[in-house]
Amino acid sequence: MTKYQKVMLNVKDIMEITGIGRDNAYALMRSGQFPIKMIGRKMLVHEEIFQNWLKGDLKGYEGKKKVHNRRNRD
Repeated sequence: MTKYQKVMLNVKDIMEITGIGRDNAYALMRSGQFPIKMIGRKMLVHEEIFQNWLKGDLKGYEGKKKVHNRRNRD
């Protein structure tokens, strides 16, 4: 049986990696500081992109796009 390594991180993964709470993890995912993918209502970020962001290295990403939730449309 082949084991797959997780490539996309969700909010719970971000919480575990960074040690931040759920609300802050959601806010970070919506911040536009790194690109995310929306699958339905689930926010995902590629593991390599997130690790590069943590290191301060996001070449080629301008960070212009923010994800808005339904309650806060500013």
